[in-house]
Order: sequence, then structure tokens, then C-alpha cells
Amino acid sequence: MRLGFACLALGIAIPATAQSPDPYAEAVEARRAANPARAASILEQVLKADPANSDALVQYGYSLLALRRLDDAEAAFRQALAVAPNYQDARDGLELVTQRRKAAPAPAATRFKLDLDGGLTSVSQGQPDWRDASVQLRYDQNSAVVLTGRVELARRFRRTDVYGEARVDFRQGNDLSGYLLTGGTPDADFRPKVQLGMGGSAKIGGTSNPTIATLDARWADYASGEVWTLNPGVQQYLGGGRVWLTAQWINIFQGSDHSSGWLARADYLPTPKLRLFGGVANAPDISEGVVLRTSSQFGGLALGITDNQDVRLSVAHDDPDGSAKRTSISIGTGIRF
Repeated sequence: MRLGFACLALGIAIPATAQSPDPYAEAVEARRAANPARAASILEQVLKADPANSDALVQYGYSLLALRRLDDAEAAFRQALAVAPNYQDARDGLELVTQRRKAAPAPAATRFKLDLDGGLTSVSQGQPDWRDASVQLRYDQNSAVVLTGRVELARRFRRTDVYGEARVDFRQGNDLSGYLLTGGTPDADFRPKVQLGMGGSAKIGGTSNPTIATLDARWADYASGEVWTLNPGVQQYLGGGRVWLTAQWINIFQGSDHSSGWLARADYLPTPKLRLFGGVANAPDISEGVVLRTSSQFGGLALGITDNQDVRLSVAHDDPDGSAKRTSISIGTGIRF
């Protein structure tokens, strides 16, 4: 199973607390992930520091709208228009407030999110297709701690591995976040028998358009031997958090061998509920426990279809040196409850 940059390539997002220590950017991601309660909590802190931040006011209004706090949402949208009279998203928000006032009361705020994903990979050279499926349950304990459990099923070469993982994400203040994970595969054929990981991020500059330094590290024990990965990176936010660029330096160590490469990715929020992403990579990758230099292109989208559900679609093409080419498509959905 690819490890080095598979999550970024297929759009399987690391929880926002590990990647976005900037509060505004983290709140935007929480809203996109159908978690308005978390978004509202973070945005309240943003607005305490910058009450005239029209982007934060609009995001706060939509978060409150999803929580059925209609009077508060209306106040946030009107405050945004007082700062930026031509802000169309704020005007649209006021129209939604009027519509929602006729609707039934909302249920209590949710803390759980269930993600279901499936993928199919076409492999060249006449090899059988690969199949993947996963289920993930996330629990937002509070605004600083997120607990996640995940199970992945992978079918390769007429063999099936089932990998399980537990993860905790935590946030310290507004500028630092991190995570720890552990996982493993019983009777593993090609997935890691045991895996440990840790990482984090820190804001190193900027306010409305912050610069974030990231670091991800893994140790995994495959049937073919132990593999270490160390991937430092940087994220740059633009447009008040609507656009962010990610660059990573990929490093894989297997025995005395060291291979390195790079990954570049761009994410864009054209609307509060739609995220588009795409990227390229030329780096070593772990496929079935074997390190191969791989050229990759990937892209996709995530769309919030209701306040508590989103859908995802991604495609990727991988061209590893000396091995079969692969084209993957993945679909998924997330439901909060």
C-alpha cells in the first residue's frame, strides 16, 4: 500500500488540527468537513482578536446558520456587510436565514463523523485491478483534541490485507498542533505489520494568509523489512484562507538506502462548501513494502451537500519506475451525527 504521499494524492485528509494551526484556516476546513460547532468555536477566538475580519464574520455566520442559531447568524452577516457592503456571501447568508426561520428546530450539536471511502485502481501490463475500502470514525472531544479510529481493506494480487489505525490529534493554542498514531495488519502480506507515526505543524508567519511549517514521520515494519519516512513541508494560505499551497520534501529510508523527492499541491475553496484540489509528485513511494520512484498526478473535489454530510471524488495516476502504471479513482462520503 502506498504510504509516502497517498493521503495527499487521494484527498484523504489528515484532520485539520494536524495541518492548519492558523485558526481561520482551521475553521474553514471544519466547516467544509461538516463540523459547524468546531468552526464556530474557533472563529469566536478569531473575532475576539480581529472583530472587523469580514471573512471570519461570514464563516461564523454560516457556522451559526448550520447550528440553527439564526439570530446570531443574522447578526454576523449584518456585521460583515457593515465592514464590506458588497460582500455577496454575506447577502446570500441573510437570505438563507430568512428561509431557515421557517424550518423545524435542529438537533443537538454533533461530535462524531463517519467517513466511508472506496477505490478502484486499474493496473497496466495485464495485472488484475486493485480494490480499496475504508471506514473511519472521528470524535471531536473538544476544540483541542480529536480521536480517530480507521480500518482499511486492500485487495492486491488476489490477496487481501486489513489494516487498523488509531490516532489522536491535538492543538496547543492558536499556532501549534500535532498528532500521534499507531496501526497494524494481522497476518500482513503487503500492508505494514506494525506502523507508528507522529507529526505536527506550526504557524511561522502571516495572519490572514499564514505560512505553516509541517512535519510527518513514520516507522513501518513490512514483510520485506523496516521503512522510515520523514517528510518536512510548508503550506502557504492565500485569499484569506480560500487558497492554500502545499509543498513537501519526501524522504524514505530502507536499511542503508535513502531516497528523496517532492510533492506539490494546491487547494481552492470557490464556495464555502466546495473544495477543489490537484497536484503532482516525483518521489519515492512505498508500494507493497517496496520503495519505487514514482511520478504522480492527482486531483479531486469535496462537496458539502448538507450541513452534516459531504461527498468526495478523486483521481490519481502513478507511474513507478520499473513497474506497472496505475490509474485510481476514489469516492467517499462523510456523515456527522
